Amino acid sequence: MLRYIISLFILIISLAVRADKFEVSAGDLHSLVTKPAEVKTLELTGEVNAMDLKFIETELASLESLDLSAVKIVESAGSRIGIAVNFRANTIPANIFAGARFNSVILPATPGLVIEAGAFAGSSLREVVIPATVASVGDGAFLNCPELKIVTISSENLGASVFSECPSLEKVDIRVKTAVPDGAFFNCAKLTSVAGSENITAIGARAFAGCKTLGSFGFGPDLAIVGDSAFDGSGLDEVSLEKSRKLSSVGAWAFANMPNLETLHLGDTPVMGEGVAFNCPGLRKLTVNNVTEIPAYAYAKDAQLDSVGILPVSTESIGDYALSDLSSLTDLTVPVNVSYIGTRAMQRMTSLRHMWVHSGEIPELGDDVWAGVSQKDVQVSVPEHLVSLYTFTPQWQEFTFHNISSVDDIVDDGDVAAGLKARFEGYELQVSVDGVDIETLGLYDTSGMLLVYLEPADGFVAIDTADFAGQVFIVSAVLADGRQASAKLARR
Repeated sequence: MLRYIISLFILIISLAVRADKFEVSAGDLHSLVTKPAEVKTLELTGEVNAMDLKFIETELASLESLDLSAVKIVESAGSRIGIAVNFRANTIPANIFAGARFNSVILPATPGLVIEAGAFAGSSLREVVIPATVASVGDGAFLNCPELKIVTISSENLGASVFSECPSLEKVDIRVKTAVPDGAFFNCAKLTSVAGSENITAIGARAFAGCKTLGSFGFGPDLAIVGDSAFDGSGLDEVSLEKSRKLSSVGAWAFANMPNLETLHLGDTPVMGEGVAFNCPGLRKLTVNNVTEIPAYAYAKDAQLDSVGILPVSTESIGDYALSDLSSLTDLTVPVNVSYIGTRAMQRMTSLRHMWVHSGEIPELGDDVWAGVSQKDVQVSVPEHLVSLYTFTPQWQEFTFHNISSVDDIVDDGDVAAGLKARFEGYELQVSVDGVDIETLGLYDTSGMLLVYLEPADGFVAIDTADFAGQVFIVSAVLADGRQASAKLARR
């Protein structure tokens, strides 16, 4: 009796999981499936064509799982809206499964498979695996799949908006070097992780925009381009492009409107688009190298940004509104080659107390550069031969000026203001302070040229000065508690 019950149970289970399996010839599937409304799991072998695929989508209303791994898609002819159409071999035609109700599919394993635009758009798929045998995936192929949660990609050629607007997508695994195209994961609000993100060679416009829960992302060494608005509105709290040695450009608004972003290292980025880090209210630390232009709106409205390293030595111009509303920034170094500061570029920098301006000539200004800034409370250090000219130049004259090399005493070995200590050991300059970190430190020659800029976040700094001409240097530091100290030192 017990044996009978067990056998019956096994039979029931096997019937419950039974797949409808068919060896099919192209165009014959409709004649093999006698009860299409009852088919839940379909496994095919042999050859199919577009007519068979369309039969699956339109007639198998209860289908949940589709296995095409052992089929070969052959060429066929058909019509759409009365117009003759030829369907190519080894191709899943455009929109063929758009809106399909099945939630699982295994793609054909034939090398060179092409998935055309919109092929599975709006379908009920829950997981998508794109193997290396897939030659290309068309635009919007899996657009707006409401139940899609997991995507694994081993194909190099993806179309624009391929997984855009998939509201349930949580995990993406990229297993091959590939470019992520425009809008690929746009507005996937639940996307939390992108495994293999270091494999990405280019990130298209709005590729990850609107991914509000995206928690981490690795920018790899082969990354060449970050497109316009690539991460606009995403949830990242840290971005580091320092490993991306092939990087040629970061697009406009690429990291804008990111409420959780605290740290942004733009690395060796030769070209930045406007608004690159616009309106990131939690941004506290930012570094960038090699750019010559800080574009319009670049760091505007980043209220917590207090780093003075946001303008690299290579900077030649600062665009309109570029540093607008940096209300926490207290100190700013304007590099030697800056020749233009744009309209309202530094408006409402309400905490600004000291600027070091190293330009050999007075930079040209746009309109209302310091609107909303209490200029009389800001000390501006400029080269000695320009002090008198600055005091008579419109928009500059309200500042308090002094010679950038006018630190009075030469310190050989001893205390400097704010508890800072500075001394030379041969060519090594040692700077230290007890009980508090050095937030920023600048080393200048006596003409005001910036030689070294550091953000050590430590109480001790050692700088090798062997390659610097001259014997007298100026050290200027800002401590983590907000105090400032400057000293002139002679290298004996």
